[in-house]
Amino acid sequence: MKKFKKVLCGILSATLVASYCEISDFSNDISNTVVVKADTTLRGDINNDGVLTALDIMQFKQYMVGKIQLDSDVLLRADMNVDNIVNIVDGILLINEFLNPSVPEPEQTTTTTPPVTDDNQGGIDEVKEILLDGNSITTTGSGTEVSGSVVTITEPGEYIVKGKLNDGQIIVSVDKTAYPAGKVELSLQGADISSSSDSPIYVESVDDECVISVKKGTDNVISDGKSYTNADEDSGAIYSKDDLKIKGKGNLTVNGNCADGIVGKDSVKIFNGNITVNAVDDGIRGKDSVKIGDADDTDFSALNVTVVSSGGDGITATNDTDADKGNVIINGGTINITAYADGIQSEHNFTMDNGELTIKTTATGSSSWGGTTTDVSSKGIKASNGNLTINGGTVNIDSSDDGLHCSGDMNVLGGNITIASGDDGMHSDTNLNIGTQGATELSTPDINITKSYEGVEGVTINMNSGTIHITASDDGYNAAGGNDGSGNTSPGGWGGGFGGGMSSSSGTLNINGGYTFMQAKGDGLDANGACNLNGGTVVINGFTSGDTSPLDADSGVNYKGGTVLGYGASNMMVTPSSYSFITTSASISSGTRVTFTDASGNVLSTVTVPQGSAGRYLFYCSPQSSVTCYTGGTVSGTAMWDDYYGEGGTISGGTTLAAGSAGGGNDGFRPW
Repeated sequence: MKKFKKVLCGILSATLVASYCEISDFSNDISNTVVVKADTTLRGDINNDGVLTALDIMQFKQYMVGKIQLDSDVLLRADMNVDNIVNIVDGILLINEFLNPSVPEPEQTTTTTPPVTDDNQGGIDEVKEILLDGNSITTTGSGTEVSGSVVTITEPGEYIVKGKLNDGQIIVSVDKTAYPAGKVELSLQGADISSSSDSPIYVESVDDECVISVKKGTDNVISDGKSYTNADEDSGAIYSKDDLKIKGKGNLTVNGNCADGIVGKDSVKIFNGNITVNAVDDGIRGKDSVKIGDADDTDFSALNVTVVSSGGDGITATNDTDADKGNVIINGGTINITAYADGIQSEHNFTMDNGELTIKTTATGSSSWGGTTTDVSSKGIKASNGNLTINGGTVNIDSSDDGLHCSGDMNVLGGNITIASGDDGMHSDTNLNIGTQGATELSTPDINITKSYEGVEGVTINMNSGTIHITASDDGYNAAGGNDGSGNTSPGGWGGGFGGGMSSSSGTLNINGGYTFMQAKGDGLDANGACNLNGGTVVINGFTSGDTSPLDADSGVNYKGGTVLGYGASNMMVTPSSYSFITTSASISSGTRVTFTDASGNVLSTVTVPQGSAGRYLFYCSPQSSVTCYTGGTVSGTAMWDDYYGEGGTISGGTTLAAGSAGGGNDGFRPW
């Protein structure tokens, strides 16, 4: 018997030492433990059978390597030396007690209170497990109720979820009165959950929020069935009636086979993780808000969101009754959206501060004057009843409807934005502001509208700073009053008529700064009211066909400063304070360089005409006292702003065209 005990002691001691080595990567000392209260129960009775056996030692070892969790009362018995912690020292004492039983330790007169956390609200910080095995569920720890293939979480805390559940459900139902400010965290660590008749993860009630954390290095999948309604008479593979947050550095795929992928009846926050959502209808739907990226973070490298919606919006916030809610906010991360309808739709405001956002919308219809005709709103980003603001980040949109659209103010103040649109590149029902007034830099924002019906449309358009390139099949800038009538099927389609879009006597276009280069089949600068040229640089390359003009303003074009170079099928009256102009109907072929110099021969502006033809009108407005125009020739020392336009340097050779005189009123300009 003594020989057996000696051998067993060696084996178990070695096992515990190995266990300690296995966990030592996570701790620099032997305090890798749980704090417990002193107790007088049988020390070492891990399996609670009233006696001390080798089975108790083996379960202690499994606990130390993380294979099982111990309830709070068991942790009391595992604390062999009553120092309020459980670690490898207790394991060694447990072996000694098994081999040489002694009288139980006397009751301690002092206790140590366990830490209070938001998760457990005063209880022991217990991590619990939900183990999925096909059609069955087993749990460790308190706070869960299992009925067949459904587990209900009734207490706040962290719950580790592992395994595969073929047709079942996790329900979070925590009494808000019993647990005010209670929070539940579902730690997905290789979970695959599907349900054919309900939302696989259904958050019925929790006072604070439900957090889904996706452990690094694990793949997790949540999938619902093709036809059902949950207890809220709705559907969503992940469905929460309270605030929902998703974080972590692992992989999570959500398949909304019935309708939506992720649904939050309050707010939805996605702060970290590689998240992929495939949905029949909306990909991510939050009522009060959807937020991508934590505003307090500076590193968003672990945040990647991919949304594919075959029949609805990619991301949407739906609260249309509270003006402070129904918002979508992007603070960072990489977001890729493919949606049948709108890529992002907020009932009120959309704001983007940082990140990389790529959107493609797929709803299509027959072609018309105004673009695509379909009853489906298929815009890139839409703020239905609020403002749209982009402060920074990278945006790439390929949409069959407007690229950017809002009913309130649109403020594109920063970022790098590329838009290909079947209708307007950027549309606001009220004010549309590009850049910051008074700023002189050309790099912020940087906008490239590669395809559009009308490039930029709003009641009042303020071009303040930055650079914008526009390719439009109608107007480049269109300042007009009223809504654009998106989605109608009359001639004009999205634009609402042959003139394209909003038609009213109101509408003001202010060019205050920045650089604009446009190729427009319609009017270059079009205002139903006045067009005010106050600063900046505008290059307008028009087409020969149609009833079009580089500048067209019902209340006149008022020149006060800046540089405007126009080339199109007709010309427009300009009312100047003081300017020099050149106008000619000379034929200018594609690829021809046109250069303007001051009285000393210094290059003011030079442009390579992308598209040219006979019978075109060329004009130039500048605050210079005199201007000379050349076609052809060679420029040197010129700072090019893009592939077409530059300033500075000198010119040699070329053909001189006639120059107008300063302050010439309407001389040389034909009203249109």
